[in-house]
Amino acid sequence: MNLTFKIYNNLDDQISKYWSELEKKSTIGCFQNYDWFKIWYEIFRKDSLRYQIKIICIFENNLPVAIFPFEILKKFNLNILFWAGGNKSDYFYPIIKDDFIFNKDSFNNLFNKIILQINAIDLIDFRRQINYFNSKKNPFVFYLNGNNEDSNIYIINLPGKWNIYTKNFLKKNFFKQNLRKIKKLKENGILRFVNVNDDNTCFFILDKLFSYKNQQLKKKKIKIFNDLDIIFYKKIFENYKKKNQSLLSYLSLNNEILSVHFGLKQNNHFYYLIIAKNNSKFDIYSPSRLLISFLIRWSISKRVNIFDFTLGDEKYKSSWSNESLTIFNYCKLIKFKAFYYFIFLKTYFFLRKFYKI
Repeated sequence: MNLTFKIYNNLDDQISKYWSELEKKSTIGCFQNYDWFKIWYEIFRKDSLRYQIKIICIFENNLPVAIFPFEILKKFNLNILFWAGGNKSDYFYPIIKDDFIFNKDSFNNLFNKIILQINAIDLIDFRRQINYFNSKKNPFVFYLNGNNEDSNIYIINLPGKWNIYTKNFLKKNFFKQNLRKIKKLKENGILRFVNVNDDNTCFFILDKLFSYKNQQLKKKKIKIFNDLDIIFYKKIFENYKKKNQSLLSYLSLNNEILSVHFGLKQNNHFYYLIIAKNNSKFDIYSPSRLLISFLIRWSISKRVNIFDFTLGDEKYKSSWSNESLTIFNYCKLIKFKAFYYFIFLKTYFFLRKFYKI
């Protein structure tokens, strides 16, 4: 393999062109899309002084075959190399041309050269690395020694019909509970599953979604969505709506919104991103759970192949799913000054596997 690489320190025209062109020849998820990355970069990183973008473009015979989007964070007086994408990318996987395959030796040799050329790093901290995407191995998981298994991502390999899915993949009691809950809600009025398309209505419903979500997060004492988070998702929604890939849906009873979801549909792959329920007397009927059932049924009707629950191995996701993928964390000590932080990370990753901390 005649592999070379170039490091880009920002999202300039050249790497933007390579990324956009390579994306058309690669099977990737929404978190690896150039548009997703560009919106994230412009909102969270473009003017940041704490982070340095390091986008690695890999060439075979002078043609781009892969892109590794990294960044360096200054933390505890250490320079730490991460996947670029922050907490807005649910999982990480490199952009790799579909007909190109790394072998272990060539990948490790290349990666070592990349680390040497970047030079100014003390530690590598790669988290939320998915092991496969569309059955293609992630070389960062399979070829780098020292990965720690973290958690699962649940997906549904969807059949062609709803009744096949409910009969073959759902537990009978679980499915019957859903039917009873829907029946009870219908006894209280008109139950509607709505996909929102009108621009003005979309942003009204999005505001509802973030309001409901922050109410739930506050109750759980989890960090809420701040203004920049909301701006990010609204820009993602606008961008993907132009390509007919955004899906904003809600479940309502007598025009009262019970639950809202925002997701993306790309390449027959549906991404379940944000769901939140309104606090109401109908909570006992699990409106978000019912909204998920309508979303899965809609996905089947649109010939979606995979329903991806994205990050988080909550039990409710496993109830709907028929397959899971594994998330891995990887860290490597580069310079001795990061030794104690390296030991802390290895311990943390080890404990996460057993205690879900």
